[in-house]
Amino acid sequence: MAVLLGATESRGAGFEFPDNGTEALGRGAAFTAKADDLTAIQYNIAGLAKLRGTHLLIDLNLANQSYTFARAGNYPDDSYRLGGTEYPAPWSGQPFPRIHKQPEAYPIPIGAVATDFGLRRFTFAFGLNGPSSMGRKKFPDKVTLPDGTVAPAPQRFDLVDEDILIGFFTLAAAWRPLDWLYVGAAFQYTIANVKEHVYAIAYLNQPGSPEPCRNAEADACSSKAGINVWDWWVPTGILSVLARPPRLNQLEIGASFRFPFETSATGSGSMSLPTAMQGFDITATGASLKTKMPHSLRTGVRWFFGPREDEKGDVEVDVVWEGWSRVKTFDSTFTLTIQNVDITVPHRYRDTVSVRTGGAYNFKLGRNRDQRLTLRAGFFWESAAAPDEYTRLDFDGFERFGATVGVGYKVRGITFNLAFAYIYMPTRNVTNSQVTPIYAIFDPPTEPSYLNGKFESRMWVLSLGAAVSFDELLKKRSGMR
Repeated sequence: MAVLLGATESRGAGFEFPDNGTEALGRGAAFTAKADDLTAIQYNIAGLAKLRGTHLLIDLNLANQSYTFARAGNYPDDSYRLGGTEYPAPWSGQPFPRIHKQPEAYPIPIGAVATDFGLRRFTFAFGLNGPSSMGRKKFPDKVTLPDGTVAPAPQRFDLVDEDILIGFFTLAAAWRPLDWLYVGAAFQYTIANVKEHVYAIAYLNQPGSPEPCRNAEADACSSKAGINVWDWWVPTGILSVLARPPRLNQLEIGASFRFPFETSATGSGSMSLPTAMQGFDITATGASLKTKMPHSLRTGVRWFFGPREDEKGDVEVDVVWEGWSRVKTFDSTFTLTIQNVDITVPHRYRDTVSVRTGGAYNFKLGRNRDQRLTLRAGFFWESAAAPDEYTRLDFDGFERFGATVGVGYKVRGITFNLAFAYIYMPTRNVTNSQVTPIYAIFDPPTEPSYLNGKFESRMWVLSLGAAVSFDELLKKRSGMR
């Protein structure tokens, strides 16, 4: 059985990048067929049946993302008239500046414990993990222009900040019905929390009136709104299989399917009244958010060198498909003292495919050759979930290329792992954006504002991990079957 080892935060192809687990990351996240440590709760539940005795694992990814957006064009005329008085906006007509996500080392842990309870063909595990994604983002509310003018941030209608938590509490079992066949299943109890702030427009103008909103993103008519919502019951599950064909002694084949799930979160809302609505008695009293999450299929083929019980190295190729086309919109309701505001935020995601390849080579060390040094490397590619016209700052639906390296050291059943990944996302120059501000009150103007411009993102991931096989440590026998 596994124990809760720490909080798992996610900020989710689609939202996720490859991938959790230090050993797996070091080999390009190609681990579906190998799956011989406790990160099998994510990659392939059936791989747990390879483990003998009791095992403990704690891995931690530290992710840092560079994300910039240079919006195309200039600020519109943001001066406004209210009560017959004209109020100038000194940033009007100036070019939009480039904005940057606030840097941070974002923690993504995974942890589990497993045991076979002395049974020869079964292994049971309980663990905690979340999607391998970066969703805690913070962009500015205000920016300083080259002439010193303080202006509203040009991306504020898409995102100011978000902090999303998704945790999968996984109860898993794996069985080896035949010497060459492994099967596994897991029930996952999921919790989700979404905190986010964004600006919305209260477009108050009457037809033909220039007062107070003169354009589709008038600062005088924009309100900073926030939600803090929870869903405490989101069930899903995983089915997995792994085979070692009897006549191909060096080959392993694995597959794992995760079922889709939906979230329906409720909680609190907040808002600041725009300049044009000062004096109104309007407050936010609640909020809700609904969305769907994808199903996924992992497949992997691995060829290893040397005997099964003491392999010298291996090479693996995985293909991962995720059904992100289920995620068309994020639907929310913002409850105000005067009315409910229903908001649909389109994303129009597409299904994604990821190809991952990697491997490892082992060196025996020590006087008794009882220590092992492992070198790992890998590469992956992942297709984009977000079409160009729906490129946004909230989630990273970009195409991705990644290169990874890793190293491991094992002695007497204790393993330490280290890995590093660099993830490159090709620059997007968006000219056909369909992303508009949220027009929360009344209809938007005839020509709404769009989020055209240059999106650039890179990511660096450092991963640290430790694992213990108690049978190897205490009983001096192999922790693997």
